[in-house]
Amino acid sequence: MVCVQALTWNGTKFRHQGRTKGVSTDCAGLVIGVARELGLDTFVEFKDYRDYQRIPDGDKMIHVLNKFMEKVRNPEPGDVLHMRFFGNPQHLAILLEGNNIIHANSNFGKVAVHRLDSEWKSYVIGSYRYRGVD
Repeated sequence: MVCVQALTWNGTKFRHQGRTKGVSTDCAGLVIGVARELGLDTFVEFKDYRDYQRIPDGDKMIHVLNKFMEKVRNPEPGDVLHMRFFGNPQHLAILLEGNNIIHANSNFGKVAVHRLDSEWKSYVIGSYRYRGVD
């Protein structure tokens, strides 16, 4: 269910703090938008989470993820991967079937799907599951 919904965002233009499918989003906007579309009430507060710079404070992001999601050790399709670039935990992606991820990435300029190869796996520092999704 999460994967199917996430894929409907594919191709949406990247924009820092964007929140609208088909218009613009960032990585947090994708995670929030999918939750909203799935009717997850736990994300009511998180949906307006915009208290972050272009390179967010990783500690704040971890706090928000822990508040609204369930931390998991072995991610499955539909789980959210938290990633660290340049020493700062700052990026989110959703794991898809076939060891692929979908995420809004400024380097791609849009929401894109690609392989979770060894380089991308090296960025993952944690994984989280949406609460309330079967």
